[in-house]
Amino acid sequence: MYVDRCVCHDVSLEEILRIARADGLDLAQVAARTGCTTGCGMCRPYVRLTLATGRVRWPLMSGATAERELERLAQEADEPVRKSADSLPFGAESDTL
Repeated sequence: MYVDRCVCHDVSLEEILRIARADGLDLAQVAARTGCTTGCGMCRPYVRLTLATGRVRWPLMSGATAERELERLAQEADEPVRKSADSLPFGAESDTL
């Protein structure tokens, strides 16, 4: 089973992503515009994941699993920064690159 929409407001994750990207909206702004995440709230982790990744179809998962996935994505996003900072010569400033 897959999740690809907010059921309460019948808005697809694809539409949510399109709106968010077109207008530069964050989660709260998407919720205000579409109503998504404001009904039962079950779509909230999927909307967050969609905004973070661009993926518009997710396997059904628990809230805890979705949170772990968001944490993993955040760590991956930080990796290149840490790697580049770790590779600087001793005493070098990262903002001089």
